[in-house]
Amino acid sequence: MDETRKSCSGREVNLDVSDEACCRFGFACGDRFSLFSGELGIVAGVGPINPSNDAGPLTLWYELDQHGGCITFHYPLKEGDLRPV
Repeated sequence: MDETRKSCSGREVNLDVSDEACCRFGFACGDRFSLFSGELGIVAGVGPINPSNDAGPLTLWYELDQHGGCITFHYPLKEGDLRPV
């Protein structure tokens, strides 16, 4: 299942919000987490690190509570960067 969201830089990002895609990163779409910095957020889905290149590397995109609805990512995402809450 695909969904289009706006990144914090203003670009449109096509995300795969399926459980199968998000499960590869240990989460489901909509899961709440704490970032390694302590910020809280919600998983938005899986998409390319470069929104203009759908064939590029994929990563987990998320919305941080203080970002007002835009999505961002951390790449490369390492184990422990996001902790379920």
